Amino acid sequence: MRGVRVPTLLMTGDRSPAFLLRLTQRLDELLPNAERIEIVDASHAMQEEKPSAVNAAILGFLARHASQTGGPTGMRGAAAGPQSDERVRNLFP
Repeated sequence: MRGVRVPTLLMTGDRSPAFLLRLTQRLDELLPNAERIEIVDASHAMQEEKPSAVNAAILGFLARHASQTGGPTGMRGAAAGPQSDERVRNLFP
């Protein structure tokens, strides 16, 4: 896993099952360019429970890493990153 060098987004809900939280923590330790984000008040079904927070987290991640991966640039709006009112907690800023 340490050979994976691309930016990797790891997302969990703070109410996800314990084994998923442990798995995500371990992946964060193994992947050198991982970014771990926890969605507050969400379970493993965070994309259904908190779609705005999940979208903001994904778009923010893509905006931060687009130039590193050769992806699109010039993203606007939610792509600037998660907003505090979305209740997204970045565990490893």
